Amino acid sequence: MSNYPEYEFPLNEFIRNALKVDRLLSYFQKETKTTSELGLRNILSRLLELHALLSRSELKNELIKELEKKIKRLSSMELMDSVDHSTLNNIIRQLNDSLKSLKGIPPDTYSKPLPYLIDSVKQRDSVPGGQFDFDLPAYKCWLSSDPDACYQEALGCISDYLPITRTIDMYMDLLRQSSQYIRHRAENGFLQLNDNEKSELLIIRLQTQNRIYPEISGGKHRVFVRFMELTSIDEKPLQTKKDIEFEVKSCFI
Repeated sequence: MSNYPEYEFPLNEFIRNALKVDRLLSYFQKETKTTSELGLRNILSRLLELHALLSRSELKNELIKELEKKIKRLSSMELMDSVDHSTLNNIIRQLNDSLKSLKGIPPDTYSKPLPYLIDSVKQRDSVPGGQFDFDLPAYKCWLSSDPDACYQEALGCISDYLPITRTIDMYMDLLRQSSQYIRHRAENGFLQLNDNEKSELLIIRLQTQNRIYPEISGGKHRVFVRFMELTSIDEKPLQTKKDIEFEVKSCFI
């Protein structure tokens, strides 16, 4: 089962933004070492995407509100006999520690500019071919120096946002572990899922690799899953007529 594709679908705006940060963070966790110029260019491109998300003060404020809400809800469960109190207390402790670190981020963090060289690359990033050596010779020089030093200097651009990245990493890990997979069958490629009012994240795991993928739509109380068939990159995908076996996690903290 683990070799089959999984698709994650955020069910609110907060999780949508958190998931973007989480995916970009996973890139850095996988690419901790690189010696090629192309590898460093790719890392910096992903880092600039990540910086654009983290440097929005709204993200920190959303995180704080979300953690406060979760701590309040989980604390109300402490008197329940059916709850694993050791696990519950550990989760509450993690959330409180993260909340404290988020509130400790200095206000001037969001007014700090990127390093001059990195900002020069950012300014040229939207221009087709804008990072050629003749436009940014300093970038070429930097990329040609010690790869480990370049990597660490690049990561330094997001070091002030470590409380945010650590919190999101922790939160998404808890969220993904909050539920178990339930098996479903979509007849003619369609299924309606009900009772998802509390869900923050749906994870769909397929049991096929035959160019089938899910699309999700719907609202607070019900979700519609349509499985689309990618027959050719030249043609618009259509809903499959096949019956699709799949599994779903409905995640909520």
